[in-house]
Amino acid sequence: MSGIQFNLGQVPETLLLPLWGRAELTRAGSPILQDRVAAEIIDKLDYDFSKVRGDLDYSKNLSWLARARQFDDIIRAFLSRSPEATVVNLGAGLDTTSARVDNGTLRWFDLDLPEVIEVRKSLIPETSRSTCIAASLLDHEWMAQVASAPQRLLFVAGGVLFYFSESALVDLFRAMGRRFPGAEIVFDAMTPAGVKKANGMLRKVGMEGAVMRWGLTDARVLESWQANVELLDQFEYFRGLDLRGIPLKTRVMTIANRLLRVMTIVHCRWRSAPAVA
Repeated sequence: MSGIQFNLGQVPETLLLPLWGRAELTRAGSPILQDRVAAEIIDKLDYDFSKVRGDLDYSKNLSWLARARQFDDIIRAFLSRSPEATVVNLGAGLDTTSARVDNGTLRWFDLDLPEVIEVRKSLIPETSRSTCIAASLLDHEWMAQVASAPQRLLFVAGGVLFYFSESALVDLFRAMGRRFPGAEIVFDAMTPAGVKKANGMLRKVGMEGAVMRWGLTDARVLESWQANVELLDQFEYFRGLDLRGIPLKTRVMTIANRLLRVMTIVHCRWRSAPAVA
């Protein structure tokens, strides 16, 4: 093979899985979302995907596609209200959302570990309105760079937060609430049972070093983390999506998720002033 080689640790290497899944279903003509940029990036990588192809079925790929579509819809709605807003992609990896939702005026930041940002820049170059930040999400110094950007602010975090401990996330939410009052955040979460199952999947594809730690069932608990956190919405991954024509096994998975809410999308806002007790 020829192309750009990957030499990352197991946690950053997991960024390839949703990218590959979106590319696979794009090539299959999924009506939920078409991610041509993901397919182009996969073609450029010197990486042996045969080790994941047999273990990642249609259901898992559809989950990644559904998450991307839900995020896209929330971002577009946000931009319809504030066309010149700033979106900050936390744990961006090789995410391609900005290419799909760019309205020509938004400001975009992609934040991830230095070794990931190095690869990202080689595949998805910065533009006059998009900037990469090479830093750990838990190193709060990155917030200074974002604070100078135009408001309003929307943070997105796909496939990221469940890799951290709850105590680390509480600290992060509190710091962001102090620094960015009025900002919103959308992220995905899994129940503790979902986290356990996902860790089993990662072990199957040889990524046992990537351990998910945080499970979330009821997002109202976030309002106990900080006085000015307001839960706007929590909904299951496949809400409102046209799932006709998907394989039977996958349909069973989506129905189970609607009933059990194992995988959800969470949308929160930090109020401009703490709520009065």
